[in-house]
Amino acid sequence: CTTFPFFHLMGEKLKGACRSPHGVHCRMFGTGNPGGPGHNQVKQFFKLGVTFGVKPETVITDEDGQTRIFIPSFLDDNKILCDNDPQYVNRLKSIRDPALRSAWLKGDWDVYIGQAFLLTESHIIRPLPIPEGAWLYCTFDWGYGKPFSVGWWWVDTESRGYRFMEWYGCSDTPDEGLRITDKEIAAGIIQRENDFGVWKRQNMIRLAGPDCWNKKPDYKGGGQGPSTAETFASMGLFFTPGDPGRVQKIQQFRERLHVPRDENGNQIDRPMLQVYDTCKHFIETIPTLSMDENNPEDIDTDQEDHIYDEACHFVMARPIAMSVPQKCKLQSDRRIDFIERPPIQDYEH
Repeated sequence: CTTFPFFHLMGEKLKGACRSPHGVHCRMFGTGNPGGPGHNQVKQFFKLGVTFGVKPETVITDEDGQTRIFIPSFLDDNKILCDNDPQYVNRLKSIRDPALRSAWLKGDWDVYIGQAFLLTESHIIRPLPIPEGAWLYCTFDWGYGKPFSVGWWWVDTESRGYRFMEWYGCSDTPDEGLRITDKEIAAGIIQRENDFGVWKRQNMIRLAGPDCWNKKPDYKGGGQGPSTAETFASMGLFFTPGDPGRVQKIQQFRERLHVPRDENGNQIDRPMLQVYDTCKHFIETIPTLSMDENNPEDIDTDQEDHIYDEACHFVMARPIAMSVPQKCKLQSDRRIDFIERPPIQDYEH
């Protein structure tokens, strides 16, 4: 099941084929291992792992009276395999990737195999008041059948970005959009900025995907209709195209998430991207993204990556220098650097 990024939609379609005109009791069975592009959807569907706190073999009943249950299976349950191939368990233990080893050996659903980004407690903070003169950013990734994503950011004096508000346009079905018009999206953006007190701030920069400047079909059947950007502009929201470069943006995104540490592994500073703990969709989605198996320089685009695409407009608008690992200096060299450092006499300069 986890090999399909559209697991939930596939299950919904299979329900329509699970029928019998002769009264045979119909059931659906699925098997799979943790990991893969459908990992998060399977985890949510069966409420697996410590995130949901539902014990395995618990019957879950939905609003329509349909039931589902997760039955865990471990290596010890497969006695024929263990007896005929006694070295298999040793081969599993020899896997170097700790996430893959834990998933296949322990059936751990709280690990992310091929994880593209690591989000830790260092990135998630409680809401802070926005400084009066701080630059603000509003980033947007369009979607209709798929979810759209809007994020709001502010920047401190060290160029550190803070995601303080978001609006993820998805329905109760994973990776399904709200199917609302551009005017309704624009009205929702204005309403949320009014409620937060940032509407019509002079230092607001708005960025959106280049597809927002594509003409839309109108009643004539062609591409003469107004684009999303034109519709937004008519309501007072003026966006500029963001940089869509996929290789560059994944590098910048990782650089922003990088947690500075010293040679002993101790954290010495905050990462350059911080997220308010109220931005639940960002916190839940970003850690579940995995790398593309065919392109190690990009993420798997079949996943629910809309928030990532939207957030990358911010990191590409304010690129930061790539950190290069430096050779560790000897203690004697560090003492020499300290002694030879010239005294600071002119603070003004």
